[in-house]
Amino acid sequence: MLFFKKKGNIEAQYALAECYHYGDIYEQDYSISFELFEALAKKKHPWAKYMLADCYENGMHFERKKNEK
Repeated sequence: MLFFKKKGNIEAQYALAECYHYGDIYEQDYSISFELFEALAKKKHPWAKYMLADCYENGMHFERKKNEK
């Protein structure tokens, strides 16, 4: 599945983010889903923007280390 993350298939990336967010196929991991939703929101994916806002609203966002961008 990391293939989809790197290759740029936006819908596949969104599906992967949802899998991690809800724990459907993979173990639930909000940090991975947040990272994917954030990247997709920057690409103007409408549902990713919604899910990213939901993550922030429900406290599922993660502080980045100072050296990360």
